[in-house]
Amino acid sequence: MGYNTENTEWPTATPVPEVQKTIIDTLFNLLDDKSAGVGDKLADEIFTSDGILHGGAGTAKGTDAIRHARDNAWKIIHTRRHKVLRVYVHDAEAKDLLIVGHVTMGFPNGKENAGEFTARILFVAPETEGGKPKIKDYNVWADTAPLSKAIQEALADAK
Repeated sequence: MGYNTENTEWPTATPVPEVQKTIIDTLFNLLDDKSAGVGDKLADEIFTSDGILHGGAGTAKGTDAIRHARDNAWKIIHTRRHKVLRVYVHDAEAKDLLIVGHVTMGFPNGKENAGEFTARILFVAPETEGGKPKIKDYNVWADTAPLSKAIQEALADAK
């Protein structure tokens, strides 16, 4: 596991399968990655073909929308670092998860904004025989007021 989940508190009563832990780690690693092709990896490897990604920039439904959901992710944000702090399980199969995490975002003006977020991840069974489970729905909630203020300051400093 990478830095995103190295200190995560995972549930013990209903364990999360290792393959899903890896997908969660990969998801947050990709969300922190500026590289070209991140949208392709999210769309093809992480989400189902009809998956939904509800994020701070809006909602992306389906492969094509998810593929392009990250196109403007780095316009104002210079760095992003997600850490999954704790995972809660809703169902007996550990497919419906609630995540509490922390994210730090850096801006071109050198300032940072950090805070906690909560996310729900809904996994579904593999679409093909021998395949891996994928995310059907990812929905994140956070207090956006401090982030909005930091973005406005970064935009003002860029002028």
